[in-house]
Amino acid sequence: MKRKRSTLRMMSTERGPSFITSRKSQITIFIIIGLLLIAALGVFLALREQVKEIELPEERVARVPLQAKPINAFIESCVQSVATEAIKKMGQHGGYINPLEEKNPGTGMKFDPQNPTDSDGLTLVDDPSTAVVYWWYLKTPNNCFNCLLSDERAPAISSVETQVDEYLKNNIDACLNKFESFKAAGFAVTKRGDLVAKTTVTENDVLVVVRFPITVALGAETTDLTDFVARVPIRLKDMLEVATAVADAEATANFLEYVGKMLISYNSALDTSKLPPIYAREESYVPKIWIKPSVESQVKDLLTSYIPLVQINATKGAAPIPAADPFTRGIYKSFFFPTLNASFVNYSVRFYYLDWPIYLHITPNSGGIYEASRVTAIERSLLGFPSIVTTAPTREYEFFYDLSFPVLVEVRNNEDLYGEGFTWLFALEANIRDNRGVRQWFEGNGTWGPYRYNLYSLGAKSEVLQSDFGKKHPALAPKTAKTLFCNRNQLLSGNVTVVVRDAENKTSLVGVSVVYSCGAYAGCPMGMTAFDEKTNESRFVSPFPICIGGGILTLKKQGYETKTKIDISTKPTVPLDIEEEMQHVYEKEVKVKKLLLNRNILYRRPLGDHGNTYIRFMRLSGATADINLNSESVILTVRRSDGDKFGPPSAQTIVFDKTKDDPILHKITLVPGTYEVRTTYINMQESKIPPEYRCEDGDEDCFWIPEPPGVKMDASLGGGLELVNSTGYWIVSLSDLKKGNVVLFTILQLPPPLVVEDLSEFGKLEDYSKQFRSLLQPAFS
Repeated sequence: MKRKRSTLRMMSTERGPSFITSRKSQITIFIIIGLLLIAALGVFLALREQVKEIELPEERVARVPLQAKPINAFIESCVQSVATEAIKKMGQHGGYINPLEEKNPGTGMKFDPQNPTDSDGLTLVDDPSTAVVYWWYLKTPNNCFNCLLSDERAPAISSVETQVDEYLKNNIDACLNKFESFKAAGFAVTKRGDLVAKTTVTENDVLVVVRFPITVALGAETTDLTDFVARVPIRLKDMLEVATAVADAEATANFLEYVGKMLISYNSALDTSKLPPIYAREESYVPKIWIKPSVESQVKDLLTSYIPLVQINATKGAAPIPAADPFTRGIYKSFFFPTLNASFVNYSVRFYYLDWPIYLHITPNSGGIYEASRVTAIERSLLGFPSIVTTAPTREYEFFYDLSFPVLVEVRNNEDLYGEGFTWLFALEANIRDNRGVRQWFEGNGTWGPYRYNLYSLGAKSEVLQSDFGKKHPALAPKTAKTLFCNRNQLLSGNVTVVVRDAENKTSLVGVSVVYSCGAYAGCPMGMTAFDEKTNESRFVSPFPICIGGGILTLKKQGYETKTKIDISTKPTVPLDIEEEMQHVYEKEVKVKKLLLNRNILYRRPLGDHGNTYIRFMRLSGATADINLNSESVILTVRRSDGDKFGPPSAQTIVFDKTKDDPILHKITLVPGTYEVRTTYINMQESKIPPEYRCEDGDEDCFWIPEPPGVKMDASLGGGLELVNSTGYWIVSLSDLKKGNVVLFTILQLPPPLVVEDLSEFGKLEDYSKQFRSLLQPAFS
């Protein structure tokens, strides 16, 4: 730093009155400087509301001239304040100040609050600005065939340092405020260059060195300042080491998947109030049925309750939860994982699941309904002769869970930032496939059978770019050729012009998302249609990737049915014009009523001296009734039978029961077309078939059917509706959709069973739907 000599200083070497004047002037200057130091101290103390003063090396403080010290202290306090703010923001988002900014490391990340398991992180609330980035997750979609697990979003220390540098450069001016608080005291501050920051994460804190050339003038005194130093008292290196160790433990040990499997195992049974079982078997006339909405809700409740119990060894306060009885103690112990090798006793680690949407796909299922995978009826016979009497059928239930759920991880140190404490958040995604952790599944240990080497391998090839792979875990990925199909440099076709019109009024549509894929490659978002003033219509124009034979074009727009076109070939430099129409989707409220049937006994024919046979059939009672949600449940599934086979699944399932008595849950979306309708009616009231004593061939072969005390059923199938190919599909026209906002479905209610043979009537629902088809046509109003 350079200091100019003033006239007053030169006069101080003379004698007489001039000397006295010089001394008085110096005293005045010192008084002014003292007052300015007090004022600067006030500004500095105001900044200490969030960030405390930094102890600087004495030798460096001594080199700053007295009149420049207020400015120097003020700048360094701003550097510390802004750097602390940057680190806190990174701690809130998993290592990124703003994950939504394209220029940040990790560019291209997406966050969908409604679908966090197909995103690059979770969101704390329904707002992408609260995103917390995954440090280990399934990068490819949940239903992927060529899948990739990745830790690529976990930031390196160099990325953290770079982000602090950039944040200081972009935000320091707001703190400095053009040095307005010093101008009234006579200071003038002139910038001599741009600010350059260099952040270093050290063993015990974060060191920030800033080069910011300025000139400070007070009266005739001028001082050049260039370098400023601040330290943020956060042991960020240790914090990142703890977070990385936890993420590595999940990647290698899959402890969150273990918790998920354990919760499914402990809470599944042959009980419709629990989860569908991994495997169970029973002999029963009454099938067990589960529905996806209630199963999904139960899984989310379990995750919310039990994920916070997860603990990692070698962290602050980590220990198995005590319990009085051995069974409970054993369960709690299974939430404690000794997976860390290093000790982090100053850092607490907590896990949270906050009712986020999950991915749940259980097989086998039919439109979101889970029922027996195999049913075997065993006939009772005598001396090899067949009998009309059967025992209760054997029902086998075997379900395979695909489950993905997000978990928020909190690492905290209570001593950093002068006792304020510091928290670092990041996210992990647990993935279970076929009842196995996805890593086991990839390695061939899934329950689907032997390892198929042509599908999965430990390697560095996937449907994503090889350069995108994670740092430590290049991750289990299937064998497939590396592709640059979605790279912008591969848009080598001529201009492809896409015009999309409304199928009803033929006007062109704005905001249609255009996605193009080739064969098994992932779809590439190309852009959206926009209004073109030159042509006075909406369209999208761009070169596409090259795909000769097998190109698939997908068009999406909110409020319209997704459109998929196959065999769209693109060739080098060759232009292509595409015109398509999209159908507006109509939302309708669903209501259900029952058409009551009676069981008619045609005659009773004696069988020898004992027993009778009953010939029965159904007839209309002439009565209808509404559903009583307190004692009845209806599961209605509507599936598009003539839809696009390359488009998304078109099945919609609606449940009517006392837990879902909300009209907003009873809505479906329809377009003109042909639909398959399957409805199951369940009577939730207890019923009983009393035992009946029967004999065959005189008194030699007599038996009870069912055996005393009879068959007791907590719930029973009571009818439904089948509009399928054999009974006649539901045909929906455009004029139907414009009639009103409600569609009424009429279902059949069978009378309660009186004898064992009546149970077979529930398997004839398709026959009854055909018999009474004219009365079962859904009606719009």
